[in-house]
Amino acid sequence: MSGCVKANLLAEALAPSLTTPTPLETNPRLSDRLGINLLIKRDDLLLFPWGGNKVRIVGSILRMKGEQEISSMVATGGVSSNLVRVVSLICAKAGVPCFLVLHGKEEESSRATVKLLRMLGAKISIVPPEGIEAEIERLWRDPEIVGESAFLFPGGGSSEDGAFGYVLAAEELRCQLEELGVGTRWIITPSGTGGTQAGLVVGNAGRSKVVGISVARSMERGKPTVELLVDKLASKLHLGRIPEVDFRDKWTCGGYEKTDPELYDAIRVAASFGLFLDPTYTGKAFWGLTEMVRNGEIQKGDTVVFWHTGGAANLMQRVGEL
Repeated sequence: MSGCVKANLLAEALAPSLTTPTPLETNPRLSDRLGINLLIKRDDLLLFPWGGNKVRIVGSILRMKGEQEISSMVATGGVSSNLVRVVSLICAKAGVPCFLVLHGKEEESSRATVKLLRMLGAKISIVPPEGIEAEIERLWRDPEIVGESAFLFPGGGSSEDGAFGYVLAAEELRCQLEELGVGTRWIITPSGTGGTQAGLVVGNAGRSKVVGISVARSMERGKPTVELLVDKLASKLHLGRIPEVDFRDKWTCGGYEKTDPELYDAIRVAASFGLFLDPTYTGKAFWGLTEMVRNGEIQKGDTVVFWHTGGAANLMQRVGEL
């Protein structure tokens, strides 16, 4: 086991991703197709490869830990998780051991996304979802494996420390909208483990309606998770009343990485207008956006920010299905 590294120094592996604003793009042809003024917040273009929104979340967590010594990093997620790619890349750059506990089927170990993680030196276990806790405990019981100061990321980076990265991102968006001289009624974002949506709700402070489109979780599980993070953030930042959480679970296709023909139709439409989306995260959120336009909830002429949270590796993994 190599020596420890301070958390804030590990965060520097993400620089300048944490200080360079991502583009807020227009897409006039797609706007015309939908009948709205569509703005796309391109967090898929954060200056750290294939990590999308988790770059801000992981960076925020590590910065908050400051001088804490870390002997290794442990992360969990699906085989298509943006979080585990970010953690693996940081560890590879810093020379810190990386352990990943992924939920999935053993045959998924041959996926290109998993092979990339192994190329980065990550030690990977693939277990059923119900086996994640036991596998992490197995690692923790042996400091010879993970070291005395192993750091475990919460699932999806979902914590108030991680979500704070999107409080800052909301302020970044506010400045960009001011520069453009426009306001927005809507911010539409994929919502998985909740950190991105919670941070945007708190950071947006009611200026726009933040809608989280679930990529997997049901309303019963997903909304309370986001609400709890919002409450913790608001308390930590000494804020008053925060808008109600708007979480939608109509477009999950039945769960994480599940798909259906309508989802693929939405992805193909976006691609025909020069916007690549993936079937795990952003495709579901864009599908939800188009349905909200179709049913009249988002009205013609509304300005809508679509928060692109990344996932290009997942698109390439499954492009043969399109």
